[in-house]
Amino acid sequence: MLSYLAKIKEAVESRPAELAEAREKGTKVVGYFCSYIPEEIIHALGLIPVRLEYGGDEHLVDIGGRYISKNNCVFVREAVGMFAEKKDPFVRNSDMVAVATTCLQIYRLAELINHFFQVPTAILVVPRSFYYPEGRKFFQKEMANFARQLENFSGNKLDAGALRDSIELYKNIRQALREIYKYQAKDSAIIGWRDVFQVIQAGFLLDREYYLSLLRHLLAELKEQEKNVQAGEIDALEEKPRIILAGSIIARDDNKIINMIERMGGRIVADDLCTGQRFFA
Repeated sequence: MLSYLAKIKEAVESRPAELAEAREKGTKVVGYFCSYIPEEIIHALGLIPVRLEYGGDEHLVDIGGRYISKNNCVFVREAVGMFAEKKDPFVRNSDMVAVATTCLQIYRLAELINHFFQVPTAILVVPRSFYYPEGRKFFQKEMANFARQLENFSGNKLDAGALRDSIELYKNIRQALREIYKYQAKDSAIIGWRDVFQVIQAGFLLDREYYLSLLRHLLAELKEQEKNVQAGEIDALEEKPRIILAGSIIARDDNKIINMIERMGGRIVADDLCTGQRFFA
């Protein structure tokens, strides 16, 4: 195992305690749903962004179905169940929830979290199309409104310099992830897609400056180890069918479809998931 994969895993395991300590010192945590949420604005306001996307627990789905119609998607019902049970440490440590209205069910999720569990919510309305000038103008106004909601919650004013710094930080994070992502698709891959996927998801939880440092160390480790790969070590990889995994979301710990593909002898080499490549693409 690459040493910095282990370090990233350890960092995720210790993150709930770090969040609890930060909150004790007065820093607020914003849990959010959807990759359209602009983390840069949350970060620039001195708030801690944490993406809430745990999955694969049928018990939580059942609990969520007591608050919202079972005609709604499994992910939304499970998210409601997370707030009802409050066992997930990232849910427990969220002072506010931010939601992008990519579908009506997610908007309903925000209403339920606020109504039943008394958690403040911030809403970012997403246009149906970004290709028309009207859609972009609408989204600009929605972003400004979203920033005002967070300013009111944090008690801070969004500073242009702090926002530029946050944008630069996230640009560097996404660039590092792009470079790491390329390694898993190579015939001589020394890191698998599943590992890279977990690295991306770790970034939704960790302190972002520390996360960038870990990514850069991992990238350096990949470059160093790639020099040592021998041609005879890659035969098994070359024989496996190469799979692109496309869809909406695969949430943290919901590995059923990934396990199934790997058991059948497939090798995932790309994805189009909002919890995967879309974050940096």
